[in-house]
Amino acid sequence: HEKKLLGLVTKMGSLEHGIKEHLQRNFSTATSVFRSILVNDPDNSLASHHMSRSLFNTGKKEESLTILERLTAKHHYPEAWASLGHVRRESGDLKGSEDAFEKALELIPAFSEAHMGAGVTLLAQANADKALRHFNKCLALCPGNSDASANAALCLHMLRRYDEAKSAFRRILELDPRNAFVQRQFAKLLIETGEIQESINIQKGICQHFPGLPDAWAELASTLEISNRLDECGEVLSEAATRFPSNPIILYEIAKLDRRKGRISKALAGLTSIDPSLIPPHLKHWFFYELGMTMDLSGDFPGAYRSFSESNLYA
Repeated sequence: HEKKLLGLVTKMGSLEHGIKEHLQRNFSTATSVFRSILVNDPDNSLASHHMSRSLFNTGKKEESLTILERLTAKHHYPEAWASLGHVRRESGDLKGSEDAFEKALELIPAFSEAHMGAGVTLLAQANADKALRHFNKCLALCPGNSDASANAALCLHMLRRYDEAKSAFRRILELDPRNAFVQRQFAKLLIETGEIQESINIQKGICQHFPGLPDAWAELASTLEISNRLDECGEVLSEAATRFPSNPIILYEIAKLDRRKGRISKALAGLTSIDPSLIPPHLKHWFFYELGMTMDLSGDFPGAYRSFSESNLYA
């Protein structure tokens, strides 16, 4: 009995050591600790689960996925189902991710992290209505979850419930005024509601306080461009190009400004120098639309047609 108890204490000590290494982001060390536990105790589901998480964080998604699918097939283990949901989503399997989170919630309906994960997966599928229900359930369980609050506000925006979305973003920013993600989303909402100057003020503040965010500079430039403040847009892009000379989104905004100013050949050269695979998904249809516009102006009508078709596919 004493030997068994000593073995249990040793295993728990090793498990705690592995979890501590994981929390300190020493993922490779954590993986080694969990592997050593599993050599002597291959059915230790806790060690398997935590090892899958460490493997995922070292970029070994396939091995992490294999462990989680084996683990969830054998055990009623809601935390493992939730982890499987995360890994499937990051691997591009959105439907599989949704199913995994739903399974976790069948086992524990009040599992706030699974509600959060399900909401993020549904939001990635543009199912804002269903995602919002999960974020609201998460907030009912954990009222202080700032990520759930931000994503709930984003859902309200996507559902065009503008007044509710504005109130939600303002509440978050009252508690966390330097939250760059929420500021950026709020600025986008204000453009849609026609409050352009307030949006520009917010975007300028983001660039001032977070100068290392190229997307923020691109968003400010884009807002100035659609407001026909082309000289100001050029000044912003000049500074952004100095900071991020090869960033594809900045290069795209520069090409767009060149086209607006009638520099068609320069705009076309800029756009064709960009690798489209480096353009984020939410901008891909705009990128190909801009390329089609510029090709059309340069007289390349077949190229313009192909680009517009590509834009429609992404849209």
